[in-house]
Amino acid sequence: MPKHHEHVGDLDYRPIVRDIWDSMTLSKEYIDKHYLLMKTENPLPYVKSEDKNSNIVSDCYNHVIGFVKDFPIHSLPIQTESALNNIFDYKLEYERVISAMIRKSATLYSLHDAILKYGKFNDPICVLYDEYKNIFHVCLGQQRYYYSKVTGTKLDAIVYSMGVSAANKINSYVDNVNWDWQSFSDQFYFDVIKRSTRPEEYNKSHLMLSTAYDSSRDSIMKEHQGNVMNFVGMFISEGEEVYYYCDDVYLFFIPNEYAKKKVKVNVKDDLGIIQHILWRYCDIENFAIEKRFEVNEL
Repeated sequence: MPKHHEHVGDLDYRPIVRDIWDSMTLSKEYIDKHYLLMKTENPLPYVKSEDKNSNIVSDCYNHVIGFVKDFPIHSLPIQTESALNNIFDYKLEYERVISAMIRKSATLYSLHDAILKYGKFNDPICVLYDEYKNIFHVCLGQQRYYYSKVTGTKLDAIVYSMGVSAANKINSYVDNVNWDWQSFSDQFYFDVIKRSTRPEEYNKSHLMLSTAYDSSRDSIMKEHQGNVMNFVGMFISEGEEVYYYCDDVYLFFIPNEYAKKKVKVNVKDDLGIIQHILWRYCDIENFAIEKRFEVNEL
């Protein structure tokens, strides 16, 4: 977890300093004197701290964070940004595409194994609601989102945005949001994610909500990573080199030096790629949406 700047090693000086000053200032004598002076010499209205803080000048200070069981991804204006959808709009570097696609395929394979064993995912996804554009953006848990999108598997989500207005709009889309984030605050933290470092632009970043480390999940993560690594060996042993196209436009291929044949997969969109991976490597035949891929040998 990130540490506040007032740490020295593992020692947080904030409560130490606060205790020293509180012991000097928060006596009943001083408290009574303050309220007496406020009453006799100050014409300002009295407002409790929680009321004042809730009415802060800019709503951008107020992150609203909620937890949703069975997040309704099929009925929401929702998107995510991934190499899976970028390749339909841009020619991307080989290194980025091949690394991303192998990892995503392996993760989907492992997620399917978890669904078969446990009947659910172990973590919620994290979703940012962009009030300005009126769209939900999946920031964390893309492969879980994609898997659920094509199979209909239930998803839990931590959803967040800025301000009460955004929270009210989220409530209009999603039922039973638990807005008491303190009840699940151990599950998340905020981190700064770079969006652009091009010299001709400002350095762009996004303050992204991420799920926190939980030592009780070590065995689950070890199992997940084992599945991810096993996938590579399985893919090689299948003896295929797979080429993906959309409307006869080449997108990317996954190389295999032990390939005995080359396979061409025509897909309609990013969901078609997901469907093909789950069909080929997880033996899923039936999907919650129409089939979006077609397989032919080259």
